[in-house]
Amino acid sequence: MEQTNDSSFNEQGTPPESQPPTELTEETKPKRFPILYLGLLFLLTVFAFLGYQNWQLRQQISQEKPTPVLTVSVSPTQDPTANWKKYTNTKYSFSFRYPTQYFFKEDLIDEANYDEIGDLYTAFAHMRVRVINDIDIYEDQSSENVAKREIMDSGFRYSIETVTINTYQVAITHVNRKPENWIATIKNPKKNQFLEFNADNKVDKYTFDQILSTFKFLDQVGGQTRSVTVAVRRLETGYGIGSGDTYEYPSTIQIEKIPEKFVERIEAYGVTEMVVLGPKGLDGKGSIGANGVTGFDLFDGRSPKYMKYEDGSACYACNTGGAAPYFERAKELYEKQYPNTPLPAPIPGLETAPLSDSIKTYSYTLPVGVEVNGVARFVESPDMNFRKIEIGLPSADHDLAIFLLNRFVEEKINKE
Repeated sequence: MEQTNDSSFNEQGTPPESQPPTELTEETKPKRFPILYLGLLFLLTVFAFLGYQNWQLRQQISQEKPTPVLTVSVSPTQDPTANWKKYTNTKYSFSFRYPTQYFFKEDLIDEANYDEIGDLYTAFAHMRVRVINDIDIYEDQSSENVAKREIMDSGFRYSIETVTINTYQVAITHVNRKPENWIATIKNPKKNQFLEFNADNKVDKYTFDQILSTFKFLDQVGGQTRSVTVAVRRLETGYGIGSGDTYEYPSTIQIEKIPEKFVERIEAYGVTEMVVLGPKGLDGKGSIGANGVTGFDLFDGRSPKYMKYEDGSACYACNTGGAAPYFERAKELYEKQYPNTPLPAPIPGLETAPLSDSIKTYSYTLPVGVEVNGVARFVESPDMNFRKIEIGLPSADHDLAIFLLNRFVEEKINKE
């Protein structure tokens, strides 16, 4: 049998003796730690380089694109009364707005102390407006005292709260009855006069408060009044027919109870066969046409103030066309009778308010900053009577315009 040569055995066939392990010394150990340090250093260098590159890139981007700023756009709060109807009372010089679904019916009967102004109403809700005027015991009284005196004899339980609305002292009376209602009593700060809004329970409190928030007195002239004699300045009047301008005007007129602050700001003009009181310093002329149309156009060459009057009583087409911007009925008549003739252009920003079925106040603002206030009258009759008077003044002279219009309405319109 052949033997296998195995180097793991010696010649005698016995395994070799085991050798003791070789001991590692400092000189024989492998040099690993320096290599590890070098690797870590390399990695740190790479990271530092990349970080520096990243920082440079960020700096470049920040220079090219400024940091965006968050801008918050806040829309202005819309006035909920902006599109409401407007009522203006020229006799007592106040105005207020009311919702478009309401109607206002004016009371045309004049009364001395308790003057019913009119009624605001819908199919369900109702509010009465009246003036408490010049009652001796209410002189210098607060709105709360007057409100209390007016309700105390009713027998109803009530509570009164005094608030300030648009600088006016207002007493809000809550009448605790079935159905309950609210009454606002507003003190005129310049006169012995109080405005009263009496709302039934179908007028919700929010609407009631919103209507009150629009209230304002228009003629806060205050101060002393006196009687003055004013010279009448004659202006030219052109005539379509006849012998020319031969009408005799008075040399002066007497004005009673004019506020002191207006004495130096008014003038009397003799034109179109009548005497009118207007802003001082106007010129111009009037006309009485062959067709009966009468009017005047007065102006100040140094400023945009003016005063204008139109009376188209004798001209059927003039009346319906002229009245159309102010009266819906006149517009309907004009479109029916003159279907092929366009209506006069509407007046931008025109606001109207009824004084009666046939009389309206109106206002608008011209681009030059002049505030226009006027009164228009239209009577549907065989003559289709239409006339209007308007005054254009800076808004700072609003009180003067209202004073002059009030006089014109009382002297030239209400007495017709």
